[in-house]
Amino acid sequence: YQKARQLSADAPSVQLFCARGLVQLGQFDQALDILNELSSHAAARSQVAESFLWLRDQQGHPDQAVNDLERLQSQYPGDGRIAVVLASYYLRTDRLDKARKILVEQTQLNRLFVPAYQDLADLEIQANQPVQAIQWLAKMVHANTTSIVDARWRILRMIPDKDQAAKLLAQLETLKQLKRDFALSWAAGTVAELAEVPPMAHSYYSRAIALRPRFGQLYLYLIRSYLRQGQADTALALISAAQKPQFTPHSD
Repeated sequence: YQKARQLSADAPSVQLFCARGLVQLGQFDQALDILNELSSHAAARSQVAESFLWLRDQQGHPDQAVNDLERLQSQYPGDGRIAVVLASYYLRTDRLDKARKILVEQTQLNRLFVPAYQDLADLEIQANQPVQAIQWLAKMVHANTTSIVDARWRILRMIPDKDQAAKLLAQLETLKQLKRDFALSWAAGTVAELAEVPPMAHSYYSRAIALRPRFGQLYLYLIRSYLRQGQADTALALISAAQKPQFTPHSD
């Protein structure tokens, strides 16, 4: 491992590999030295933060990882990836209030930082607050439209059956911002699909499209919804509309 480190001094991935190997050999101090050195590499900082957690767990001092991560965060206050790793640790150890505080702060500091929204949604799911989880996922899609597939996967995961979906849909319909938020309307359409209420799903998907007409991906969910109902002609008409140059549907 020392030889590999010397030969690959400028390769963070090799250095991390060596650190993990040294941990497995029980050489914790040497591994800590490597991680401390690597923390100056911006590209590796997230992996370094995760490695601190793993190292301290292997060492038998998991709580010491909090000190490591807080020290890292104080050194690089602008790097939200460290904060999110720390928040994830708090989530795993049921310190939910601390996790929430960090994550909300990160969404305010960097609106585009998707992992913070993901963890906030997971936090609300753990707390059995599905409406709040849906709202965080909608904000995540607003922040980065490419995260819409991940948002859908999380919605599917959080709703176990048709009855739960119907209950959640009724709760979502009370939200005032539902009529003017394309991501929230899209999410309500997904929930309506799970509740097996096709007309409502089509209505919400159509509203999402009306609110964000140039976001071609939204058409895909409406097309699939019509296809599931056997309405092929309507689906084909939508496909034709989504093939126009101003839209950018994904490879689906």
